Amino acid sequence: MTGKTLSTDSRYQSTFMPIFEKAETRIKVLIVTALLLMWSETYLRARIIKEINEVEKRIGKDKADYINGLRFSANRFILLFYKPQVKSFQKQKKELASFGIKVKTPNELINLSKKKLPHSYSEAEKMWKEAKGAVRVQDYSKQLKQKMAQLAQTPAVTHEKGKHSISLWQKAEIDVRYDHQMKMLEDAKKEGDLYWISSHPDASKRCAPWQGKLVSLTEHAINPKMQVRKEGRFWVYSLPDIMAKKDKYGYTNNIICGFNCRHHLIKFDGQLPPKHYDAEDVKKQREIEQNIRAMERAIRNKKQDLKMLLVQNNGKKDISKTKKEIDNMIERYKSYCEANGYAWEQYRIEV
Repeated sequence: MTGKTLSTDSRYQSTFMPIFEKAETRIKVLIVTALLLMWSETYLRARIIKEINEVEKRIGKDKADYINGLRFSANRFILLFYKPQVKSFQKQKKELASFGIKVKTPNELINLSKKKLPHSYSEAEKMWKEAKGAVRVQDYSKQLKQKMAQLAQTPAVTHEKGKHSISLWQKAEIDVRYDHQMKMLEDAKKEGDLYWISSHPDASKRCAPWQGKLVSLTEHAINPKMQVRKEGRFWVYSLPDIMAKKDKYGYTNNIICGFNCRHHLIKFDGQLPPKHYDAEDVKKQREIEQNIRAMERAIRNKKQDLKMLLVQNNGKKDISKTKKEIDNMIERYKSYCEANGYAWEQYRIEV
């Protein structure tokens, strides 16, 4: 389907960004597998390191921030999900052992609650059943599924000094867009110094105050409003000063250089500023864009959830239900994009 796109360079992003999404998914699958089969933490970490090293080979040494983010996130996943669940399993295992029931892995524990006690079971085993031990195992199984769903919903994030963590997917989008914008800026400087900043109705809140303004690409301002001078009847603002402002999270996240900013520069030849959109237009388009991005994240998360269930391999009803949910979510996503004139992009919903 053709239409407007929220992506800067879909062809490049479709090869670059999924690398991290797929690596994140594989790391999560390794953690779930380690939980179900009771791999040692040492072996799990070795498998994860191997996975991250493969990613580093693909993207190169110049993308160290992404590799650091993967390492940081993998360790975070282990601390939040693997270690607490191992501890919970060891507790269940110890209780079962006191009744003469031996289990080696959570998979065995989950399967135990589904079986009927044969007549050959010992009195201790019957006591365990009567003591509602099976109910506790069922609770453990339910808790494990909940933890796997939480793991699927928890993104791999950046870990950069002085900056608020964002998902690796967000960082990839930001970096691709930033490179594109800086090239546009350097090309513009060769043609002149004064430019209008374009306007569009789905401008972000950070960009909205500056779109449609006349800016100098090189001059700095003295006053707080970043005005450089007057050009006829128009004020000229300092684009370098605007772009240098940092947000509360430590990012230079402003117009032209900001997160996924799609504004461009229009050479000033004395003409009037580009069309200004009213607040209602801006609000409507911003909501559409936010909804599309939220739908894409939800689909990727649900697909990761499905992979967690497939690793467990003993919840056929849950697997079937999740597959149907994914199909329905994708149909709603495509329909919403098409209804609002946007192209839907397959790579953005893959894991």
